[in-house]
Amino acid sequence: MDVITSFYLEAHDMIRNITGRGEGNGPYIAIHDGFQPLSVWKDYLQGSDRVILDTHPYFSFGGISEAPIAVNGDDGQPGGQWPLNACNAWGPEVNQSRVDFGVTIAGEFAATPNNCGLFLIGVGQNSTDPQCPEYDDWQNYNSTMKEGLQNFVMASMDALGDWFFWTWKVGPAQSGVVEAPGWSYQLGLENGWIPKDPRTAHGMCGALGASLQPFNGTYQPWQTGTPSSIPASSTSQFPWLPTTISAADVPVSLLPTYTDTAAIITLPPATFTKAPASVTKAADGWFNTQDTAGGITTVSGCPYPSEYAASFSVIPTAPCTGPGSVATPA
Repeated sequence: MDVITSFYLEAHDMIRNITGRGEGNGPYIAIHDGFQPLSVWKDYLQGSDRVILDTHPYFSFGGISEAPIAVNGDDGQPGGQWPLNACNAWGPEVNQSRVDFGVTIAGEFAATPNNCGLFLIGVGQNSTDPQCPEYDDWQNYNSTMKEGLQNFVMASMDALGDWFFWTWKVGPAQSGVVEAPGWSYQLGLENGWIPKDPRTAHGMCGALGASLQPFNGTYQPWQTGTPSSIPASSTSQFPWLPTTISAADVPVSLLPTYTDTAAIITLPPATFTKAPASVTKAADGWFNTQDTAGGITTVSGCPYPSEYAASFSVIPTAPCTGPGSVATPA
């Protein structure tokens, strides 16, 4: 937490020094919960300007559960245990985070409680969940299966309140068929397990008997746009660069640095129909013409860890820097 806080604090100040502070001055900044309980982030960087906490709630990756979804639950509604599970597992935690941290959203969720589907756990890897043939065969879902999935989706929407679904559209596999149906909003919308109007999900958890403590809608002023500031004590407590990184092979002082002397990688501007001039005005797609800094690249002759394994083949014993280098941990 100390290391990531140093990074988040530096990124926050860098972005807000460009955009200005307060409502209308640049977008919200989203940070991820690091797959930690949301309670870990209580009172995090108080005074920060419009920072969102992003959580990714899934049952899909917590081990296999063979509890069926194409059956009625104790309330007599399709979905088995899963709709109520979504309400109880996610609703209270997310609402409490809105009190303890501020704006909290689900940046991902899906229409399935398992990891069935092509490439869900990696290319060339297949889930061992014995229910996968049933979940993957979406062309033959019966009405109870579709209603169970929809109830699970609606309970998730209601519990989370503010959310993004993963993902809008899954393309067909080589078979010509979508093989990860629980992860395609478009497919579920077209075939009856995603509600036509997500607003109809409101109140679903209450109807299922879940005891949620609703958020009252009151945020601290800086969390939604009234300029504030992070206490100076945070700057001293969480310096950039961090003083230690426990998982690194070497002390921070020996970590590699980079130099901003590379060519800038640019993209062509947007050309879609009715794109506003403010988006298409830059011939090379580089929006801020005042930003003339070079691209970041390695320093010739310095050792660097593998970008995939984060380990050195040659352990440095002294700092290695170059002209214009930026001290940035690998």
